[in-house]
Amino acid sequence: MYDVIIVGSGLAGMCVANLLSDTGKKVAIFEKQNMLFGSSRYSTLNLATCENSLQKSLGIKDNATTFLDDMYGFSGGFGDKKLLGILAINSNLALKTLQSFGCEYKDEIFLKDYHSVARVCEPKHSAIKSILNPLHQRIINKVDIFLEQEIVDLEKNGSKIDAVILKDDTKLKAKIVVFATGGFSRDKEFIHLQNPLASFTKSQTTAQSNANSLKTLLKVGAIPVQVELMRYAFNFGIEILPYSLIIDINTGQRLCDESKTRQELAYEILHADKVSKFAKGSIALFDEYAIKTLFSKELLQSYIDKSMIKIFNNTFDIAEFFGLDNNKFDSQIKLYNSYFDSGIDTKFGKNLLNPAYKKLEKAPFYALNLEVYLNYTQGGVAINEHSQVINIKTFQPFSNLFVVGEASGGVHGMGRLNGCSSLECVVFAMQCAKKIKEILA
Repeated sequence: MYDVIIVGSGLAGMCVANLLSDTGKKVAIFEKQNMLFGSSRYSTLNLATCENSLQKSLGIKDNATTFLDDMYGFSGGFGDKKLLGILAINSNLALKTLQSFGCEYKDEIFLKDYHSVARVCEPKHSAIKSILNPLHQRIINKVDIFLEQEIVDLEKNGSKIDAVILKDDTKLKAKIVVFATGGFSRDKEFIHLQNPLASFTKSQTTAQSNANSLKTLLKVGAIPVQVELMRYAFNFGIEILPYSLIIDINTGQRLCDESKTRQELAYEILHADKVSKFAKGSIALFDEYAIKTLFSKELLQSYIDKSMIKIFNNTFDIAEFFGLDNNKFDSQIKLYNSYFDSGIDTKFGKNLLNPAYKKLEKAPFYALNLEVYLNYTQGGVAINEHSQVINIKTFQPFSNLFVVGEASGGVHGMGRLNGCSSLECVVFAMQCAKKIKEILA
């Protein structure tokens, strides 16, 4: 019998294992893939923290209340304020804990996305080299690790889990079970049932990012929370889009206010494809002035080499290439440019007061393909402040079943800020490990 079985070897699982590795308890990690780290190996693993030493040395004023306000505001009011508060209060401790485990971060602090101040730490090198490998090295010979071993069921006795069941029907007894699995962004069938729009996306996560673990947890009585909420991404920095004109290729019409948030832009693009029988996608158009302002020569060439950007000598060539009516397309550009003369975007209300925003008029023109990716599933199962799973029948926690990381739901609501996924993994690994130590004492 194991004292603790951890399902998943990504950042969350590695953190739980490290926090329990020196307790003398028998701990094991079960990973369904043939390599460690799950989807975490494809993440940047940035970490958002407040009141850290770098902020203090630079005179950046920040605190847990401000951080909580930022996270809750970005959640669209759907986030769990209590759980977000736990993240904010423990964020600096999370950083110190990782550093004590040998993880390394740059001696810089970054302002990302919609954080109100610079508070995001980036790994010193790659996420694998600076974060995941040190965590793995520290538990070698302390924690049993099994690869290509998928846990497909749980044996339950009331509000207690007695055993886990592997895909080959092997049953393993455990005093504590921790699901530290990722999301389900590759499970198209499951996603389509929850959020049909999201089924139009691609995913940058591993091919095994499915809903199997979520289904296992629901089967024993976990509560599903906000499973329909998704976090979208693009394969470029969206800060360039306000300087563009976005065209829906399905209709040849301007799509939306180009300065919307990433989530809002993704929704507009996906919705345009859903209501069209062609699903041709959307493009962002830039002129020569915007390109020289936004892109280095190297970055522009890399986008061209990847076929993300195509160059056109005139607007007629753009219309012809994308199969648009030239007169209607040209009228869209003229209408957009006219808003700069009046200072008012009468169609979508884009704020044109930014002097960097310009008319689209200086050839050549550049068309950037706007592909939406699903990079995080916001929903999962309900947990309490200790990361214990809540039982749908009693609304009380299972005594020995925990979920840490993306498999939990309702924490971030509609939107998660940069660096807060890693923060959630680390902080709730800390909360989880603390409770486990109490139970096993």
